[in-house]
Amino acid sequence: MSKRENLVLITNSFPQWSATEPSFVEPELDALCRKFRRVIVVPVTLRGGGAVSPLEGVETDTSWALGADWNSRLRRSRFLANPRLWLDARGDITRRGIAFGAAARAFASFLRRMVAERGLSWGNTLFYTFWFDFPAAALALLKADHPEIRFVSRAHGHDMFTVLGGRLRHRMVREAEAVYAASQAGADYLERTFPEASADDKVRVSTLGCVKLYPEAVAARHKRADRRFTFLSVSRVDENKRVEMNARLLRALAVARPDTAIRWIHVGDGPSMGAVREAVKDCPSNLEVELRGALPNGDVQRIYRDEAVDWFMLLSLHEGGRAVAACEALAYGVPVVATDVEALNEVVDDEYGLLLSPDSTDEEFVRGIAPYLDSDFRAEAMREAALSRWNSDFNAAMLRPAFVDMISHIE
Repeated sequence: MSKRENLVLITNSFPQWSATEPSFVEPELDALCRKFRRVIVVPVTLRGGGAVSPLEGVETDTSWALGADWNSRLRRSRFLANPRLWLDARGDITRRGIAFGAAARAFASFLRRMVAERGLSWGNTLFYTFWFDFPAAALALLKADHPEIRFVSRAHGHDMFTVLGGRLRHRMVREAEAVYAASQAGADYLERTFPEASADDKVRVSTLGCVKLYPEAVAARHKRADRRFTFLSVSRVDENKRVEMNARLLRALAVARPDTAIRWIHVGDGPSMGAVREAVKDCPSNLEVELRGALPNGDVQRIYRDEAVDWFMLLSLHEGGRAVAACEALAYGVPVVATDVEALNEVVDDEYGLLLSPDSTDEEFVRGIAPYLDSDFRAEAMREAALSRWNSDFNAAMLRPAFVDMISHIE
């Protein structure tokens, strides 16, 4: 068992369903339950009426997400009279930066109540924030009055590449036992931004990987003689993921190979969906596009199990972590077309993928992928390498228990 009996896991909205967070958090729950006597999940925000899915062996506390401190800016404004809030905000004296500090103080007040009401103590509980956001700041603030507090945090992307909170972010790093970046590139960024963290060995790398829901399955593929290929992409549709670029490159491939049927399936939704729909207007007759919207992770993995998928695409401008969606493709033996950007190039290499420049031209893509479309031998070798890499480096069934075992030794 753990050195500390209880664990409080602070999420964004899990266990309420969302497009991505369940696939990030769920792989860890069994291991946490084996190591800690009590596991309490605290979502920060909930949609609608706040209904959540029950979790076996795990308690869920929604009182913050449904409470007045989170749902009323006016109520949180009482913290604006605290001079420390303004001192901590140095480096980000913006409306959002001040709001970050107020939310941190409101969440600290909530944690005091929760610990008392649930019969916990600061000394027998490990706090774990899944995102490097204001709940981590709340714990850093609380540690001034309760030095026995121990907390760790993961850091992924939007919660890492930001100055939100100003000097308070330095305190978050200083007071945490460790901050676990989801990639080496992320860890390097944190160490550059917070030099004090490097000196104290506070920043570490912890790959999320993915759980393969159908362990024996490998995605079927088309052969050269079929003159048919399927590309799958799974991501939020926003300016960073550049899903409309997928459309442009695949349109170019269809034009270059008029005798080949190209099918593109995209799973995900977001603010740039209008640009994607515009990009697929008036497609060549040999390009078939399916925009399936956001789906639960189980439905995504069933695509790999039940349909022929030849390539996965992820053309982000930047990534904070080793992309889980790309790891899932590798788990089913599907090679990946990706942009050669930090963190993403920690998942993909030319043994089982195609790395494109961030501003790739149509010609670069068409010429780059051609040898693998024209050779069944090369395609099969790439697929075998993809599955092998997932097994060795991105299998969450090995990664997550090792992470939980590590944090369970914190005294």
